[in-house]
Amino acid sequence: MNPQISLNFMPAFYRKNAGLRYGEAYLFDPAYRAEVQCAEERFLFESLGRHGVGSPRSRYEKV
Repeated sequence: MNPQISLNFMPAFYRKNAGLRYGEAYLFDPAYRAEVQCAEERFLFESLGRHGVGSPRSRYEKV
């Protein structure tokens, strides 16, 4: 049985390493928030995917 592990990084980490921006748009615009969350998951997959972290296709992306 494999335990589920969740990694949570501070917004400053994503800003520095992936160039993501948060702020008002992240809080008040659901489409922008989904875009940022997709980018977070892709970044984690590109960086740590070989360890099973992140996803190349986010659950927040439109199909």
